[in-house]
Amino acid sequence: MTKKKNQAYTEEFRQEAVRRAEQKGNAAASVGRELGISAQQIYNWRRQFNSFTSCVELLRFALYG
Repeated sequence: MTKKKNQAYTEEFRQEAVRRAEQKGNAAASVGRELGISAQQIYNWRRQFNSFTSCVELLRFALYG
């Protein structure tokens, strides 16, 4: 069995996929089909972006009050 090579997506591509999936009337599954990726990948990126944003906000609050 051969190992599937992971596709590297740009930060802009990931952000755009998440943004489109969050728009009213769009579902992650339909956006994923349009872009050739799984809905689960969009959910993973959304979770990563939200986690990163939360960390940045906490750091900003700790530094600047």
